[in-house]
Amino acid sequence: MPEHDENINIESLKDCLKSHISGELCDSCREVIEHEIGNNLFYLTSLCNSLDLNLFDVLLKENDKINTLGKYTFR
Repeated sequence: MPEHDENINIESLKDCLKSHISGELCDSCREVIEHEIGNNLFYLTSLCNSLDLNLFDVLLKENDKINTLGKYTFR
């Protein structure tokens, strides 16, 4: 059973956790992912236009949340 360090802090947690993504995308995968992101952006932009929302403003607000919360952004 692993030992538990009672003095561990949130800063050191990022060093313990790894992403499930590693390596580089091949050109074919990159193209597919870019296409899918483009589709999502198209639908998101269409939704904003239909609801009279400014996508840029939405992105700025979300960016402000990320910058404000920093490491505490658990979404």
